[in-house]
Amino acid sequence: MKCLERFTLSRELDKILIEAMLFASEDPVPEETLLKLTGKEKTYLLELISELSREYEDRAMEIVEVSSGKYVMRLKGWVAEEIKPFLKEKYRLPRGMLRVLALIACKEGVTKKEVASRLGKESYKYIKRLEEMGLISSEPLGRTSALHLTERVKEYFGLSPQELKEMIKRELGGRSND
Repeated sequence: MKCLERFTLSRELDKILIEAMLFASEDPVPEETLLKLTGKEKTYLLELISELSREYEDRAMEIVEVSSGKYVMRLKGWVAEEIKPFLKEKYRLPRGMLRVLALIACKEGVTKKEVASRLGKESYKYIKRLEEMGLISSEPLGRTSALHLTERVKEYFGLSPQELKEMIKRELGGRSND
C-alpha cells in the first residue's frame, strides 16, 4: 500500500509541477524543460499532460501543444472573448502590420513584391518590423524574397496556423481577400 501511495503522490506532484510551469511561463514551454523538471521519460510526461488536459475540459483554461513539443496553458477561446472587454490589451499589432501578416499566413511563400503590390509600398516597413520581431522570415527569390511564418509567430499568438488565420480574418472584419 505504501508503494502505491508513494507512486500516486509522486505522479500528483509531477502534475502540479507541470501545471505550475505552464501557468507561470509567458512563453511556450518545451518538452525538454518539462522532462528535466519531472526527471521522467517522455511517454510518462505525455500521459501527465493528457491527464491535465482532461482535468481542464470543464474549466476556463486549456493545455495546448502550440508547436512541435512546446506547450502553453491558456484561456479557452470562448472564455477569452467573454472577458476581453474587461482586460487591458497587452500588445496589439498595427492594422497594416496585421494585414501583411494575414497575407503571409493565408498565402505562405508570398513574395515581398506581391505583398507591396496588393497592400501598398508601406508594407515594406511592416515586413521589416515583422522580421525584426522574428514572426516571419524571408528567403531570396530572384530580385525579391519569399515570406514565411516562423515558429515564433505560432508561439507569439499561442495558436495553430489555422487558428491564427481565422483570428486574423476576424480582426480584419471577416475579409479574406486582403
